[in-house]
Amino acid sequence: SDLHRFLATEQLREIHRGDASKLLLEPQGRNTAPAITLAAFAAIEQGDDPVMVVSPADQIVTNRPAFTQALRQAIEQAALGPLVVLGVAPTRPETGYGYIQHAKPDASSTSSPVVQFTEKPDPHTAQTYLQMGNYLWNAGLFVVKASVWLAAVKHFEPAIYESVQKAWTDKTVDHQFVRPDSAAFASSPSISADYAVIEKCPGSDFQINVVELNAGWSDLGAWDAVWQIG
Repeated sequence: SDLHRFLATEQLREIHRGDASKLLLEPQGRNTAPAITLAAFAAIEQGDDPVMVVSPADQIVTNRPAFTQALRQAIEQAALGPLVVLGVAPTRPETGYGYIQHAKPDASSTSSPVVQFTEKPDPHTAQTYLQMGNYLWNAGLFVVKASVWLAAVKHFEPAIYESVQKAWTDKTVDHQFVRPDSAAFASSPSISADYAVIEKCPGSDFQINVVELNAGWSDLGAWDAVWQIG
């Protein structure tokens, strides 16, 4: 957000990316779907159509090569058009995560179609998911071409698309800081990417696949998860 711009700038300098980076400043929090839509409009501004990797910040991976390999697989697929989510093989009947049900792939496939997304289960349901073998933890990581994301938002949540498009059109630029129009952005519905788009894709015109992530992943959104990693 605008309030964190100097902190972000300093961190970019620490990794020697400060001079080359532009910071897209979210005028106010409207949840993740409008924020990602803003990023997608920025991504296509120069006429390109890059693949976007969308990741929560409060996660850890302990196997970087495996994480990189899974991302590369997801990016290669997303470049062809599908949305691609990364799912983590469950190691216990966890009730704190949402799950991704997928069609079991053949031995030569690196991904499989998503059948449906499920909410956080009760203990009995979580145990059933673990036994069935075709359920993965939803890590909140997904990969998608900018144009595909914009088309999906326009289809599923046109009010988000219209508000964010106007915010981007009416933006101002101050050196490396890009400031979308605050009033237009504030008029967008406040909805997460999962609810707005991702969970609506199975069975729709928007193909969505899952790539399995085996990289020592953990969600650090709760203190007990931090304790386990520590």
